[in-house]
Amino acid sequence: MKTYDELTNDILEKTKTEKARRSRTVRRLTSAALALVLVMGGVLTAHFVSRAPTLPTITRSGGEIKTIDSGDGHIISTKADYSSIFELLNDRKIDNRIGLILDDADFATPEAVDDVVEKAADSGENRTADEAETYGTEYSKTNVQVEGIDEADVIKTDGKYIYAMSLRNVYVYSAENGEMELVSKLPFASDDGTVVTKGDEADKDLYVDSSWWSSTAEMYVASDRLIVICPAWERTRYSNNPVDRLWEHYYYSYKQYLCAAIYDISDKGAPVLMTTAALSGSSVSTRMIGDRLFLVCSDNYYNIQKNVPSTFIPKAIINGKYALASEDTIYCGEEKSDCVYLNVLELDAASAAVTSSLSLLGYDGETMYQSENAIYVAMTDYWSETENADGTGEDAGLRIEHYRYSRNTRLTKISLDGELTLAASTTLDGYLHNSFSMDEYDGYLRIVTSIDSVDEYNKWKDHEDELEWFGGDSKRVNTNSLYVLDGALNVVGSISDLAPDERVYSCRFEGDQGYFVTYRETDPLFHVDISDPTAPYVVDALKIPGHSDYLQRFGDLLFGFGQTDDGHLKLSMFSEDENGAMKEVSTVAIPDVYYSDALYDHHAIIADADKNIIAFAAEGGVDYGDRYEYSVNYYVLSYGEDGFTVRATIDTGLDWQESMRGLYIGDFFYVYLNGTQKSAITSYSLADFSQIDSETMDEYVEIDYGDYEPYVIFD
Repeated sequence: MKTYDELTNDILEKTKTEKARRSRTVRRLTSAALALVLVMGGVLTAHFVSRAPTLPTITRSGGEIKTIDSGDGHIISTKADYSSIFELLNDRKIDNRIGLILDDADFATPEAVDDVVEKAADSGENRTADEAETYGTEYSKTNVQVEGIDEADVIKTDGKYIYAMSLRNVYVYSAENGEMELVSKLPFASDDGTVVTKGDEADKDLYVDSSWWSSTAEMYVASDRLIVICPAWERTRYSNNPVDRLWEHYYYSYKQYLCAAIYDISDKGAPVLMTTAALSGSSVSTRMIGDRLFLVCSDNYYNIQKNVPSTFIPKAIINGKYALASEDTIYCGEEKSDCVYLNVLELDAASAAVTSSLSLLGYDGETMYQSENAIYVAMTDYWSETENADGTGEDAGLRIEHYRYSRNTRLTKISLDGELTLAASTTLDGYLHNSFSMDEYDGYLRIVTSIDSVDEYNKWKDHEDELEWFGGDSKRVNTNSLYVLDGALNVVGSISDLAPDERVYSCRFEGDQGYFVTYRETDPLFHVDISDPTAPYVVDALKIPGHSDYLQRFGDLLFGFGQTDDGHLKLSMFSEDENGAMKEVSTVAIPDVYYSDALYDHHAIIADADKNIIAFAAEGGVDYGDRYEYSVNYYVLSYGEDGFTVRATIDTGLDWQESMRGLYIGDFFYVYLNGTQKSAITSYSLADFSQIDSETMDEYVEIDYGDYEPYVIFD
């Protein structure tokens, strides 16, 4: 197996020869053992596990094996070879389906993938001295959680150009005074969904789902680099029966990857693909700091084979060439583990080269937060245990069952100082709402969780060979906690038992202050002081109707976006006095409007105090008795002494909300729509919101499938 760090021309030539010799075998090569269930495995699922001890801080250098004893008997280390990793796996399953061949013939032997990447990335020398150029016009940026750390989205602008996703293409438009002109159209996948790679000698193709209902591609734009991020699948047919071929889409196995295609866009009219890198697993998230791009995946394996590392070792595909994770980048504990990894891959956008990688066996992830110093990945663990005992006293002769259940968070910290290294891991009571529940400041991580636990007793008696229930008692606890953790993820301060019987709906940390909203019947907005990490305390708790699903600083105020008790969209502004007491100074509810993507996706809202713009799309409807009329509008508001003012209500003409964004460049506003009903960008004057221009991206056509209902796809 080649590694993330290794691949030479001699080995590549040997691999091609071996592939030709075994071509008949390769045609039957499978991947049911690699991924039939991995489509399901791509959906992140929590496991019933026992509480994991805290892991120590770990360092690694020079590829040497490093073993650490935390003092409580828990060991974690890299391993000498793949076979020693295999021995740590639970429930090892071998797929013995007739005709199914799992073979390493299609994989190269260890050598450096960086060599391939660097040769493919020679256009990286075209980066010019004016790469930090600004166009002298103020413009909106992607709404991110941490300033300076970019997040992928479906549309970007640099103040002169607009880059917009539409199905399997990126459209690049020049934008000046609201007028748009198509500069280039960049297809990152071909008509059949094959991911575009550099060169024509890929070992394996990757496929994106090119249907509108599952297109989830996003992108980054940094200087003269454009990076497309999309989930992709390695597809292998494992049936050669001619009858089966009539229904061949049922006879493919799939392995999921997270793909990053890096383009040189120094010439906007002629983007050049530098490299395509894919990391095995389903996406947890991605981030970008400067030229450093981080891909984070949760990677499950089933039907593994001892002597076939490709069935249980994480992998990358660089320009169509396989690379297995080298042993010295895979951390393992001493205990048996399910075959699941948390994978991290770092790429340098300037050179389009892989710079570091890390895989953690037995770890998983669903929520990610990143600071300048570290990546934090959280996974919900469902912990339960049952104890049985014989009753005494008045319960003599009965069997007493004690059941306990809770949702906990397994938190993993990965250091970004130099090469990727595991820094620490711990388990906390409760589960996270989203990434805004975590924040790092001054070397401390602050995290808010919602506690959900059950403590249940039952009494049973053997009665005629059956168990007869003799009563019991059950107690469920719902509350919330704030934890402050040091660099080794040790809890140094906390607040417990906040807002009983409620859960967290939104969170925002600012410096040494924190704000979060819980909800059940009222909306307690908590203001917490964390200036002393060892002694955080609640400054104020403001209770008002409804709840805020999103919080963001808006000048000197705190902006809240959520819903009223009866489900209408609600916007609020909160102030705090010199003592930190909170007050809702203004609020507005939008009648007959009930849903917005911005309730769940912070990229879908603009809240820019400097420009005095609050903008989002929302869906609603009116019941006229004999009919119900739906509408989707894009709203632009401002905020002043008189509270919220609606500056524009733009009728999108849609029947339901799909992928929608807004952005501004100078004095012009652009509304982006991408879905089954429309794929277009429309520009407006910010002065009066008169329409200036509109550009349509992919057109839609209907395909007739005979007896089946036609459905809409892109032309």
